Amino acid sequence: MDKNLDKDIIQNSTDQVEDLKNDVEDQQQDQENKISRHNKNKFLKVLGITGLVSCLAIAAAITVVVKFYQPKSPDSDADIIPDETLIPDENNNPDNHLTPDKTPTPQPTPEPDKPNPTPNPNVDPVTPVVPDNINELKLSDRKYIDFIWNKHFKNKRSSLETFKDVEDNFKYVLKQARPQIKEFKIEFNNISNRDIKLDLKRDDYKLKASYENEQFDLEIGKVNDSSRPMIVKIVDWPKKLQNNQKLMSFSSSQDITNEFKDDQTTTYEVVQLGYLKVTNTTEKRPNLKTLVEIITMPGKVQKVNPNLPREVESLRRVFSKTKIFEEIDGIKNWDTSNIKSMRYAFRDSSFNGDLSNWDTSNVIDMGGMFQNSAFNNNSITKWNTSKVVDMNAMFAFLKAFDHDINTKQVTVGNKTYLAWDTSSVEIMSRMFQETNFNQDISNWDTSKVFGMERMFHNDKLFNQNINTKQVTVGNKTYLAWNTLNVKNIKGMFENAIAFNSNIDNWNVSKLENAFELFRNAKIFNQSINTKFVILGNTNYVAWDTINLKTVEGMFWGAKAFNGDISKWNTSKIESLENVFRDAEAFNQNISTKEVSDIAQKSNYTAWDVKKVNNINHGFYNAKSFDQDLFTWDVREINKHERTKSWDEGTTSWKPNKKPWITVKK
Repeated sequence: MDKNLDKDIIQNSTDQVEDLKNDVEDQQQDQENKISRHNKNKFLKVLGITGLVSCLAIAAAITVVVKFYQPKSPDSDADIIPDETLIPDENNNPDNHLTPDKTPTPQPTPEPDKPNPTPNPNVDPVTPVVPDNINELKLSDRKYIDFIWNKHFKNKRSSLETFKDVEDNFKYVLKQARPQIKEFKIEFNNISNRDIKLDLKRDDYKLKASYENEQFDLEIGKVNDSSRPMIVKIVDWPKKLQNNQKLMSFSSSQDITNEFKDDQTTTYEVVQLGYLKVTNTTEKRPNLKTLVEIITMPGKVQKVNPNLPREVESLRRVFSKTKIFEEIDGIKNWDTSNIKSMRYAFRDSSFNGDLSNWDTSNVIDMGGMFQNSAFNNNSITKWNTSKVVDMNAMFAFLKAFDHDINTKQVTVGNKTYLAWDTSSVEIMSRMFQETNFNQDISNWDTSKVFGMERMFHNDKLFNQNINTKQVTVGNKTYLAWNTLNVKNIKGMFENAIAFNSNIDNWNVSKLENAFELFRNAKIFNQSINTKFVILGNTNYVAWDTINLKTVEGMFWGAKAFNGDISKWNTSKIESLENVFRDAEAFNQNISTKEVSDIAQKSNYTAWDVKKVNNINHGFYNAKSFDQDLFTWDVREINKHERTKSWDEGTTSWKPNKKPWITVKK
């Protein structure tokens, strides 16, 4: 069949034959222009007969074919702007970004051995989508209202929203998109209380709107379960300038990534904050497992809606990895009183704005919140962190931040509370890793913390008092820096080249891992021996290493360290690899001995090394060491016959004082 059949071909059989006959004649004329003059007449005779036969064949078939054809859609490239007051909703077509198929689709031909397929008489007609070729910026205000509603609001409202939320959001979006639209009003049919939430089971809600003395309906359509899209206004899209000032909707952060490959060069204004319910299958804390989470902001965010939806519970990654403006217009006064998670909120961002008005009283997770960002101001010094459990890597790689975050009593408005109350925190790992932080945090309550690994790793300036002591802040008296529950301090002061504060009161009775604890802490030289301590009404044994299992590299490169550790219980330690490597000043008595002079502690054997099976580089380059360790039980070490360089460089150590260790050759 000729490919140029008009979309109105199906009028009647006679017209079809006539049209086809004309098409054939056109083909004859084209061919005639290509044939040399001396063959022209002969060719016309043959082609005439062929054309007549073709016409008769097509005429016979047309009555069959016509049954299977539907009218064609308008050409997608045509510059047609339909009546926007009747613009259909895009959500009825999940593939709305695709141009409708122009080729009619016939019903399948029945197979000889199978019954004829029965068409479904109740199939709903497909509602066409809002055409993409509409230039929304040229629409009249009245038509623009319909356009924005149908494209960005209809079928996109959340079951967590109230009718008032819908009204307020739509009015705000219109105001930001077209400030000249005024006197726009909305009423709700049969809705007496605008503060009730949309019913997930209903799709028949209608809003009665009026603008410039014209009344019209806005249908809410389908209500979505705990989700709504983010709507952005394009401020500057260098690669697609024609989209500047237009609105776009996104249902997830991934949608944004898929749409904008250059989102770090495109400037946006977020006119509606989007969110969705997210379940984290790896989250072990029940109160954080399923949260309503905000959709991550795209690219260079210039301005955001100042009204944070109260249904949002998580700001996880809200501005993460975006080249946002240093100060973002709109977020300063967000009501964050319902937020439970701020994890990674500003990670890798250039944000350095004022957050002093944020209510953090219900936040549980602040892990990585400012990690590797440009944040550096004192607007968070009065934050209420009394419910925060996770501060893992909160300020990690934050080179500039060095402000007061010590626990203190403050009054904000009519509320008096303890700012930076860390009494609920369990994880402080990597909190100040790779920073230049050196502020007083001596009042921190760390009684629930179990993880402090790499907490001050590579912090070149930190040297504050973090010893355990009794303090009174406001009306609360407690032990600050109580390390009772800490199990892991791996690399806590590694490369903390300025640290040399006393920590001799630490309760490490549950400590298991001290791997490279003071590695390259070049000036640290404090006594951390086992002893009995009384602080207020509390008494305990400090530096009781009864559960310590890992000390590999613990004092590696601690060139100044020569603290007393003679009473350590090492009965569970299996490896001393690198333990005193390059500890050039160390020369303390760590011989095996019985200890019986510590109050409230049973007698035990200090420096019992009979379980140790590895001492590779254990005393490598410990230039000052010269203690008698001949009585060490090293049978387990020798059994494995793999020891190497364990005492190389111990220039002061007399051979008769060394344990009898077989060296691998």
